[in-house]
Amino acid sequence: MNEKDRRLRSLWGNMNSRCKAGSSIQTRCPTYVGCISLFESRLSFFHWCEAEYGFNLKDDNRFWDLDKDLSVEGNMVYSPETCVFIPHKINTLFLSSGRTRGMYPQGVTFDKSANRYTAQIRKGGTTIKLGRYDCPILAHRAWQNEKLSHIIETVDSYELGGKASLFISKRIAQLESDIENRTVSEWGIK
Repeated sequence: MNEKDRRLRSLWGNMNSRCKAGSSIQTRCPTYVGCISLFESRLSFFHWCEAEYGFNLKDDNRFWDLDKDLSVEGNMVYSPETCVFIPHKINTLFLSSGRTRGMYPQGVTFDKSANRYTAQIRKGGTTIKLGRYDCPILAHRAWQNEKLSHIIETVDSYELGGKASLFISKRIAQLESDIENRTVSEWGIK
């Protein structure tokens, strides 16, 4: 079996395990409970993959990720209309870590020793502290601005095709709107 065939089979198997009720991945990651696939068959999925921009592309020797959530936050449907291939570095920009984040807005923790809120962001696997603030909203504002810069910088380093560019542009516009309207970002993919 060649590399392309292994990739197609792996993508098909992983997608279906995320959609299978009671699967081990649904147990580990409950955000997949309720996911469905609208691909008509394995063959139709394979044809879609081969025609989709990014299917054969690699970044740091890693194939681009199959993503269903970039199109619509919280999307539960794998379909030709909602799925895209994007670099892993871009895919992880849109994770919210909602289960581990706690009660504070995205990018905010409480520093008990300083009795202040810390704004922080992850870049390249490293947590960078952006400052301490008197309230969680101010810390979140610092995170929003840094997150927007980081997304734009990362996205600009790739040549993205069609739907991926459109979906990312919508996410950037939402974050810009949140900043402009002083709204807490319900950010990312759960």
